[in-house]
Amino acid sequence: MKQAWRIYMSDLKHLTTNWAASILALGLIVLPSLYAWINVEASIDPYAHTEDLPVGVVNEDRGAELTGHRFHAGDEIVKTLKNNHQLGWRFVTRKKGMEGVRRGDYFATIVIPADFSAKLATVVQKRPKRAVIYTIMKTTNGTPSLPKSRSAEQVHCQRESAMSL
Repeated sequence: MKQAWRIYMSDLKHLTTNWAASILALGLIVLPSLYAWINVEASIDPYAHTEDLPVGVVNEDRGAELTGHRFHAGDEIVKTLKNNHQLGWRFVTRKKGMEGVRRGDYFATIVIPADFSAKLATVVQKRPKRAVIYTIMKTTNGTPSLPKSRSAEQVHCQRESAMSL
């Protein structure tokens, strides 16, 4: 054990007297830590800065009547999204929304179809129809699924709160 300690101390002495070896050793100590720190910092909260992510919202909903009352679920969703600043919502026409996705101006476009309220109104019927909101996006790599799921989650939450009004 004494021999190992002497070798260790001799290596430390040579390391401190040779500047090239000192720089190399310092790099081997610092670089992995720096790499880990940058990766952890980047992965802590991927949704922290999505308020500037442009997402087009197209409301084509014509409304419907349920138990004698007229309602527009699409308008309610748009109204609540206007107060939601977690994404960069842009309220546009279908043509502008599709063109924005194609050109890359919008990350995605969410389309509330014309029959959205009408399908929601079928909830009191024996066979209700599913009301669907469409998300259109142009993908170029594997990363868009995170923000897409975030925008879909936001619309779902806003739709749920609009339906409870």
